Amino acid sequence: MSRWLHERRGGRHFTFVVLGACLPVILTVSGCTTGSSEARKDLSARALLDFKTGEIILPLDAYDATTRWADFQSLQRATYLAVDECMVARGQRYTAAHIIDAPDTNIGDRLYGLWNVDYVRKYGYDSPEVQTNIAIAKDAEAGGDAWGAAWKTCYETTIPTEIRSLIPGLEEQRRSLVSRLRAEARSRAEADPGWAAARVPWAACLQKAGLEPHTDGWRSKQAQDMIMSENDVPTQGTQELSRIAYIEAKCNVESGLTQNLGNLEAGYQQPLIDANQAALNKVKEQAQQRLATAKAYIATHG
Repeated sequence: MSRWLHERRGGRHFTFVVLGACLPVILTVSGCTTGSSEARKDLSARALLDFKTGEIILPLDAYDATTRWADFQSLQRATYLAVDECMVARGQRYTAAHIIDAPDTNIGDRLYGLWNVDYVRKYGYDSPEVQTNIAIAKDAEAGGDAWGAAWKTCYETTIPTEIRSLIPGLEEQRRSLVSRLRAEARSRAEADPGWAAARVPWAACLQKAGLEPHTDGWRSKQAQDMIMSENDVPTQGTQELSRIAYIEAKCNVESGLTQNLGNLEAGYQQPLIDANQAALNKVKEQAQQRLATAKAYIATHG
């Protein structure tokens, strides 16, 4: 798979399309309610674009400890520190625990295509190497099978349970109330006439620049063809893809595509939040407890 195929949360957050059996109605922890089937929209809800981290911040993100880049870094760092102690006790190196990645290593959210022009100007569809990942790979290569066996033992059984459970597994993410509400809001947003309308000025901008909008997704056909190619992209191809990426990002901003679609999705998230507020408050408490546990561990072991 191409290294350029990441779309959501820099490869660290999880986005799942989970379609409920009785959509489109209000979802709760226990399933679907008998409320009105008409999708409600809050016209005042807005998406916040964070140009430093490349994040598209939507209302439901406030209830998930793994969504925001900074929060996830805390969960990950606490886990790395615990693994480091265990690895050192077994005579192995785990240098990732002593590295703090910079925000610009986050590939960012590309739910609606490229939109962070400054980032794209530097990296195109690509992104800089994440230093913690590099450190783990180097340690694993140097340590060989013994390192791998030690890591497996440390990560799966030895580190404290409360630290091992800081980052939710895939199944927990899929089944969570937040994921289900996100999927519901996305489904409603895509069915809104504003979804298709937002595409019109974006597509016109691409065409004016000599690119053809891809029929599926938020990139040009030219970029899609290059990205999906099974062959290694030569230097000239990489330069061309970077040029195309810059045009796509500029057209995204000029047409307001990401902001408009983000606002639309936020507009459908907010009524779902209002209808499930009590349950979401409990989810938020759990998320905040995860973050508190991580920060406390970092303070005493960092």
